[in-house]
Amino acid sequence: NGLSQFLMVAGRNLTILNLEDMYPIHDLPVDDSTLACISSLPRLQSLNLAGITSFGDAGLQHLARLSTLTELDLGGCSQLGDSHLKHLAALTGLQSLDLAVTGVSDAILMTLLHCMPRLKSLGLSSCEALAGTAIISLSILAPLLEELNMHSNTW
Repeated sequence: NGLSQFLMVAGRNLTILNLEDMYPIHDLPVDDSTLACISSLPRLQSLNLAGITSFGDAGLQHLARLSTLTELDLGGCSQLGDSHLKHLAALTGLQSLDLAVTGVSDAILMTLLHCMPRLKSLGLSSCEALAGTAIISLSILAPLLEELNMHSNTW
């Protein structure tokens, strides 16, 4: 697709990529194949995919190869549950992670926190699958945490 072609040709120097709420218009869908292209960007540090629901497990497997990534926003990617989010454990350098309105559970959240010792910012707004037990462990599993967004959780 057009976005993938652009990323392959001109994306080599990108450090920040914001595709928030980009819907599959014309020839620019953000799907698993697009995330495969994004995973080859050698300098990418910040990626915003908030609100995009057209990728899944294979896409997150590709993203798990982004060793330079320090910020990832998946807020509003409501199709993502534990089976998808488990791949993020490979992103050990993340400092900022937004999982608002995803299906993250306490178990996977604890796994991710254990694998992300540099995490400073965490977004968990409207995460209905969370029961809140992982929050008790935040001070141990995320000792550098400076920002926590838990807006609209019911637990």
